[in-house]
Amino acid sequence: MTDGTTHYTRPDVAMFLAFLNAQEGPKMEELPPAEAREMFRMMAKMADAPRGEIAKVEDRTIPGPAGEISIRIYDNRPGREPGPVMVFYHGGGWVIGDLDTHDAYCAEAARLLDMPVIAIDYRLAPEHPFPQCTTLLFRLISRKANPNPGSDGSMAHFISELVW
Repeated sequence: MTDGTTHYTRPDVAMFLAFLNAQEGPKMEELPPAEAREMFRMMAKMADAPRGEIAKVEDRTIPGPAGEISIRIYDNRPGREPGPVMVFYHGGGWVIGDLDTHDAYCAEAARLLDMPVIAIDYRLAPEHPFPQCTTLLFRLISRKANPNPGSDGSMAHFISELVW
């Protein structure tokens, strides 16, 4: 690194990265988006542990400013009282990744944190150029955070409507 800090990569991660870099064929960043997405899905299947046991996994859609947005709710204690939740936006540089590529991680987070996890999918670039994906999510949250009839208008109320 050029700023004088020492970069550290765990040995197991370094070995996996070396394995990926040694593979023949084009690198993910050299592929068209659809092929890169498929490569990322395959890497997730190869590298991630299975989802494991979790009491509740529920796929839903919520209305967004430009159409429905897919979400997935994970909870190891369904029926719990309202409380904190983790809202998760998958990785992938706004181009790759989806609810399935981060499924095992979200389930594990719900188990270890003992709280519901709401994974939110978003529209990917280049079909929906950045920052369109984040703008749409921000608009959704802003719209839900404004007072509505029959609601206290808070973000907490919006999230509680999803989970409980």
